[in-house]
Amino acid sequence: MSKPITGLVFKIAKPKPKKAVKGKRLSKKVYCICVKSEDGEFKASLRIVSSTQRVTNILIPFTIASYNCKGKERVFTKKIDERGKRICYIRTPDQARLAPNKSILYTPFCEDWVYSGHIVQIHGQRYFDIKDAIWHKDFVKEDLDISEEDIKL
Repeated sequence: MSKPITGLVFKIAKPKPKKAVKGKRLSKKVYCICVKSEDGEFKASLRIVSSTQRVTNILIPFTIASYNCKGKERVFTKKIDERGKRICYIRTPDQARLAPNKSILYTPFCEDWVYSGHIVQIHGQRYFDIKDAIWHKDFVKEDLDISEEDIKL
């Protein structure tokens, strides 16, 4: 092994992986409807029913991790077609896992679609963490109401 001429030795350091921000889970698996707010941002619309049968609708933003298309089997085009709708692409689990994240072309969100996931708290703020896109709200027969006991508020 030769000695360096200048006496300096450079070592290439491995980049440290970024830690994903994980929030405190506030609910079990719940369902939301994706809506577009006045500012053009996608938000989760949750319908919470109290023990006295009082209904409250709340809007909460999605987590940063929810915006990633990797691992999502259903993705939507960002461009709206001539009918005013977004095209939904259904991918196989292998395509969803291995396909590159083309967030320039696709988004995991679409208005009026039902999503499953959890309500999480990150830095004191509540967010909705998407696990899966279910289907358009007109075709879902499941009860989307969330009881107050299912959420730790």
